[in-house]
Amino acid sequence: MHHEPSHVYYDFAKNGDGFAREHYASLARHASDCIQCGDCEPRCPFHVKIIDGMERVAGEMGR
Repeated sequence: MHHEPSHVYYDFAKNGDGFAREHYASLARHASDCIQCGDCEPRCPFHVKIIDGMERVAGEMGR
């Protein structure tokens, strides 16, 4: 099963794309599902602050 990253929909929704917001809402998992365990951040080859991003997306997208 392919999981699309939440941030893709966040980026489009921030630019006023209503379809992106609707599609994000239909996903099985959302940024608010992040339990902030931190396991992902040291493994990220791009050194992205994933937890911060998930909090931002959850706040903007409502979950």
